[in-house]
Amino acid sequence: MENLRSTIKKIFKDAFKSFKRFPASILSALIISVIAVVRISMEWETSKTYNLLFDSLQLSFILGAVFTMATVAYIEVKNKKGNQSFILANICGIALSIVSFLFLYFYGGKTSGAGNVNLSLIAGARISVAIYITIVCYIYITSKAKSINSFSDAFFISHRAFIISFIYGLVTMIGISGVLGAFQALVYRNMDYRIYQYLGVIVGFLTYTIFLGYFPSFIAGEDEDKIKEVKEQPRFIYVLLEYILIPIMISLTVVLLIWSMRVLSKGIDVSFNQLSSIASTYVIIGIWLHIMVSSHQTKLAKFYKTVYPFAGILILIFEAFALFVQINKFGFKTAEYSFLMIWIFALISILLLIFLKNKSYRKIALAAIVISIIWVLPIVGYRDITFNSQVNRLEEILTNQGMLVDDAIVSSEKEVEYEKRGQITEAVNFIANSEKENFPKWFQKDLRNSYVFKDTFGFDKTYVRDREATEYSSANFRIKTEAIDISDYSLSLNMTGNEERDMIYTFKDGNDIYKINLNNPPNATPKVEVKLNDYIIMEKDMRQYLNDLLDKYPIEENREFEVPFEDMHFILERQDVSILFVFNDIDIYFDDVRNTKDYFVNLYGIYVKYK
Repeated sequence: MENLRSTIKKIFKDAFKSFKRFPASILSALIISVIAVVRISMEWETSKTYNLLFDSLQLSFILGAVFTMATVAYIEVKNKKGNQSFILANICGIALSIVSFLFLYFYGGKTSGAGNVNLSLIAGARISVAIYITIVCYIYITSKAKSINSFSDAFFISHRAFIISFIYGLVTMIGISGVLGAFQALVYRNMDYRIYQYLGVIVGFLTYTIFLGYFPSFIAGEDEDKIKEVKEQPRFIYVLLEYILIPIMISLTVVLLIWSMRVLSKGIDVSFNQLSSIASTYVIIGIWLHIMVSSHQTKLAKFYKTVYPFAGILILIFEAFALFVQINKFGFKTAEYSFLMIWIFALISILLLIFLKNKSYRKIALAAIVISIIWVLPIVGYRDITFNSQVNRLEEILTNQGMLVDDAIVSSEKEVEYEKRGQITEAVNFIANSEKENFPKWFQKDLRNSYVFKDTFGFDKTYVRDREATEYSSANFRIKTEAIDISDYSLSLNMTGNEERDMIYTFKDGNDIYKINLNNPPNATPKVEVKLNDYIIMEKDMRQYLNDLLDKYPIEENREFEVPFEDMHFILERQDVSILFVFNDIDIYFDDVRNTKDYFVNLYGIYVKYK
């Protein structure tokens, strides 16, 4: 018990020391926390108008906080004593935060359809990559310390610091939340829910100070006993890596090798998204585990470190074939480009592991930095490559179909094949939703709109289902633009919150209060419930209505339908009141393997008639 008390006391003492060792990093964390408190305090409608400002500030100071860790570690590893180097290291972190903020705020914004200015996806990706690179650099720098001198040890120390601080933060959050919950239940029931959010911010800041304080000094001759202690893997971590994760990775290797053999006989019979997610996980976790068990000398660990790289080479060959087939079919999109970058990183890393073994880790870290930089660069990065690929693909399809004449899209004189309609739909959606603005002359950004799309191409958007590669399909119904006669109804309810699965609308009739609840649970039939003064007076699920809709508009492939009003409304009534539900769109998703359906209904309007 005394040892536990002294350990906890030491951790919090080290956390306090982090204020002195990493002042700029702590200041950055404090600024991030203050901004979080301000965002919590503001109403959502007000807060979202400042999204660009708040996101730019918080992301910039996250970068500054991590960068300061790296610069302080650098001067410690280089044994540069004196206040001048220390002050410069901290100033660099604050300066980088300010410069990053200016670039994000003035050049990283993008106006949304609702008129709000948010941080663009590419700006968010670039600042995220910068943060990631700084973290890798920090581990790389600390691995050069004389008391460590091993990338795998520095890698593990960083993981250990994160896990220890996370556990302390989690326990603190759960404990204080429990006390607040008891206070709310027993003493003050009107306590603002935002108290828990404020608590989360405070605990997050405390957790970060514990994280920083856990790292020993990297100056030669200092904290050698602590470094020796934190380098050693605790027994439960050793067992987790050795007897759980290694067998799991070996098993996954066997599964992927079996799949590789199947490819030779049956071809690729799984969806690319499934394959890319499994393969990416295998690559990243596999390399991570190789580094984590670098010092393990058991037969199982040695077997894994020997077999993984060679099995990885074979698996990468078949993954490359799958990627080649996918790109030939659909061109480069974000998933394909990202998987290509991971594949290149995996190939480089595995070759390094084969030839350099444990000495390869620092070079693998450098390869990860280079790949991540390429991923967000102009011209060769994911945004430009994928956009240009889809533009070229769409142009080629339209030209071959005779639908691109004199830099203008024209409707085809003959019916376009189903596959081609799907390819056109997919390319148009990708291009229209891109953040790029340099569209070709013949392309309109509002082609994302289903009605504009049909007017331009002469057919509805078509979503092709790859029968061999996926177990899912869908039917999407959109209400046709036309006049709706609601003259018999005396009340119209304003639609809000349509993006939620549970929608509740309230209206009054004299002293009576009606509540309409459209309950849209996952993997279940939507249900309508009407309450009068908190008593249920009408209740009905939409199963029959939705089945009738599918019977009237049968589908063989993924399809989007434009449906007249007569098929896009649902009536619930009794002797004194009638309620008309008009739907803007209804999406039905089929899981053919599990034989289930998931529904999503979006209301156009609710109209009430008293009898």
